[in-house]
Amino acid sequence: MLSVSPAVPMALALALCADIAALVLGWPLPGWLRRLRAGKSVSQYQPAAHQAKTGTPSMAGLLFIGVTVVAGALIVPAHPEVWLLLALMVAAGLLGLIDDLSSSLRFMRGGMRARTKFAGLVLIAAILVAAGQVTLHLHSVRVPFVGLVDLGPFYWPVGVLVVVSAANAVNLTDGLDGLAGGTSALALGAYVVLALVRGQDGIALLLSVLVGALLGFLWHNVHPARFFMGDTGALALGALLAGASLLTGDLVVLPVIGAVFVVETLSVIFQIAYFKRTGGKRIFRASPLHNHFEVVGWPETLIVQRFWVAGLAAALAGIGLALTT
Repeated sequence: MLSVSPAVPMALALALCADIAALVLGWPLPGWLRRLRAGKSVSQYQPAAHQAKTGTPSMAGLLFIGVTVVAGALIVPAHPEVWLLLALMVAAGLLGLIDDLSSSLRFMRGGMRARTKFAGLVLIAAILVAAGQVTLHLHSVRVPFVGLVDLGPFYWPVGVLVVVSAANAVNLTDGLDGLAGGTSALALGAYVVLALVRGQDGIALLLSVLVGALLGFLWHNVHPARFFMGDTGALALGALLAGASLLTGDLVVLPVIGAVFVVETLSVIFQIAYFKRTGGKRIFRASPLHNHFEVVGWPETLIVQRFWVAGLAAALAGIGLALTT
């Protein structure tokens, strides 16, 4: 008879509660954000259709961050290892919040400089990965078909790179209504499964809360979005996703589970490199990749749905690959 971890019912219950909480709190949230003048100022470099979204409340990532932090405060006493996930999420979210505020209709300062934001992410990752090594004794990763591999002194720079890369990748993906939220929920769901398989119940419980909160968030964020997660939510999700891969040890499969984020990031890198090398020519009509499909005429909802399907396939492939260890 197939045995089921006793954490599974609790994970499902927490996900449902978080879903309901985010769904309910999402109704008054746009009004609160508008009173703060937290409307989004759309860049002139975005596709023309996006200009109509100017003024839509941003910073709504605070919704699922808040729900997760409250639940995390209840989980930490029994599972202290999840402090790293909460710390990464909150620290990256605060950095994103500063960026969102500076680019909002309230301040209109154009957001943080890219170098400043990057330096902030590196600092957050450097401190928290090192703290995780000291307190949680992190030093190994699982390599498919091989097993545990001790990275020794290389663990710290690899961990920092993963946190910074994942945060930026999710942030680049956050360009269409429901896109980053849906693909993040699928990727995090994959790590819920892996954490349960590894017997890491605390991690599974916290990630289940976030997945549930994201589903409630998506009710309000799918097209036409009532609010956007902003850098507040996108950086927090990417950092926490990286943290989940560090704590479970399933770091190597993160590019597979998060394949949508990887492809989105590569589309930007290739576009910029090709543009500079050819003196102005482009590979894509626009980048990141979701903007290319939008410019060539795909409806926004179709792009998001197709990317969700790709995200689901990537999550399942990553789980299968991880379970070879």
